[in-house]
Amino acid sequence: MSFVAHLFGRSERGRSTIATGTTLRGTVEGAVELVVAGTILGDVRATAVTVAEGGRINGDVTAEVLYVAGNVTGTCDTAALAIGATGTLRGEAFYEKFEVAPGATIEARCHTRPQRAEAATSQKVSTLHKRAALGAA
Repeated sequence: MSFVAHLFGRSERGRSTIATGTTLRGTVEGAVELVVAGTILGDVRATAVTVAEGGRINGDVTAEVLYVAGNVTGTCDTAALAIGATGTLRGEAFYEKFEVAPGATIEARCHTRPQRAEAATSQKVSTLHKRAALGAA
């Protein structure tokens, strides 16, 4: 278990949350689904990352799936990238699949790359969208 997973608690599903009002400085790593409702000032590497509305990451993000309803400034490297209506992405993005909701703000250079496991990636994005809609993310 990574330091971050240990520090913030790890659920049965392997989810860690950076709560509203919390600011972390430095690199955050974990083989978990990371939900960011607070602020991370540094790089993030996780299996899946959800930046909740009001959440913020200033740093590079590497994840299989990235859903942004908050604010990300940096370079994102992900198989599936989704920006929600309240989301803002600034910097640069490398992705296989990209989904943007009306109202999203993108001030980034965007680069596609060859797709790998399309079905699994689509399912992960769909699951994160459902959790966000239910308020579970």
